[in-house]
Amino acid sequence: MVSIPPPVRDLRADLARRPTMTELFHRGYNPRTLPPEFTTWFDFVAAEGDATALEAECLGRFRDWFVMLATTRMTKSFKMVLLRVLLDNDAVFSGMPIPELAAKCREFLVAHEFLRRDNADAATGQLVEMSPRKWESSWRKFPISIWMQEQEGRNWFAIHGDSLRVAFECDPFHTKVIQSRGKPFLKVAPVDEEPGRPDGPVLVRLPDGREWEFRFVKIACNVAGPRGSNVGDTLPNGLPTLLREWFGPDAGLPGTSFQVEFHREGDAWHIAPLRKENGACTHLPVAAGDPVPAAGRDLQTNGGWHLFPGPLTPSPPPASRFTTRVPVYDLTAAAGFWGPESVPEEIGWTEVLGVAVNPGMFVARVTGTSMEPLIPDGSWCLFRPCPAGSREGRIVLVQFASLGAGENGGRFTVKKYHSEKTVTADGWRHDRIQLLPLNPAFEPITLEPEDAADVMMVGELYQPVPFLIGR
Repeated sequence: MVSIPPPVRDLRADLARRPTMTELFHRGYNPRTLPPEFTTWFDFVAAEGDATALEAECLGRFRDWFVMLATTRMTKSFKMVLLRVLLDNDAVFSGMPIPELAAKCREFLVAHEFLRRDNADAATGQLVEMSPRKWESSWRKFPISIWMQEQEGRNWFAIHGDSLRVAFECDPFHTKVIQSRGKPFLKVAPVDEEPGRPDGPVLVRLPDGREWEFRFVKIACNVAGPRGSNVGDTLPNGLPTLLREWFGPDAGLPGTSFQVEFHREGDAWHIAPLRKENGACTHLPVAAGDPVPAAGRDLQTNGGWHLFPGPLTPSPPPASRFTTRVPVYDLTAAAGFWGPESVPEEIGWTEVLGVAVNPGMFVARVTGTSMEPLIPDGSWCLFRPCPAGSREGRIVLVQFASLGAGENGGRFTVKKYHSEKTVTADGWRHDRIQLLPLNPAFEPITLEPEDAADVMMVGELYQPVPFLIGR
């Protein structure tokens, strides 16, 4: 067991949290005097369980970098000031032109009450005055030329054009394709969870070489299109079309696992479509304009509404409506994935025998085999309104509003409802909702929190209508 140095233990108790290196230093403790088994302060923090999951991941991915920073020789603050300016300007990986970098570093030094001493005359204590050009020339010699030297067996910085940046790439980051109001877009982790990702407008190269502007906001990228003359100009939003070209009409539907990877090559961002299967992401070798077949699509095998096998009455007597007859809708609900996009319309009324008919009941067709043996492929099924109370274990007809807000249509599926809940002080909340197939050959559809506004339980299966099974 590691013995925690008393200053660390005492300050942690005072603050009721992990102390920073700066706080310890001001208490008179040098963080460099840690137990010898720790190369860096960050290793010590991780070993004590004080690192967040993101910090631990970052340390695992870039530990060599942190070791180099902790052991590099310094006589002045210039090397760290340069890093701070790159960080403050989100330019560690993208780089910054050296004239601009030198000027911003000078601004930082002059504004800092303590660090400005590193730029003062030793005899007088006054700031050394230099022209911008002379300062830039001096800054290129130190610290830039020092950072460009090999340290710990490798070069950590590189100059591309006349911009300084780190000589290693940040790992690619992935975005999930989701859909809202009928339009697919990209769900993005916040910057504090994915520090390397862009924020705001950025130019990105598509797989076919086209250059588009993508606009990142807090947790999404929902606007992208061919770049204008200037970044930030009004964009025609081509992102929904692009995602459907890559992933087909199912792009962003609940239960899909389509992702988009962003990665940097040199100074440029690049993008690639991915599919996640069995926990692993694979690149899709497609170019824009070449649609990808939807994964897991339960293909319709039995034609359309004209196959309804029973008699239909366009306008039955009012007294028979919802007493002996129910409406039939030209709606296809897929037993597998989501059915085709449609706006269901009433095509007539049919008599249902041997059933206590109630208001709200209706008949619709279910295609596919994922609900077998209960619902054979092509069955015309009788549905009733979802009753109050728990839906757990019920067979439900689910609508995803893929046509947008305010529309009656969308895409439909029939599945067994399952939810996992957590009891809270205010009652309970859904942790996860799954739409389960009965046929083990099919995968469940998992509904994410962002799907809630666009998903509605339309009805509960009453029974497949025995004499109305399509053949």
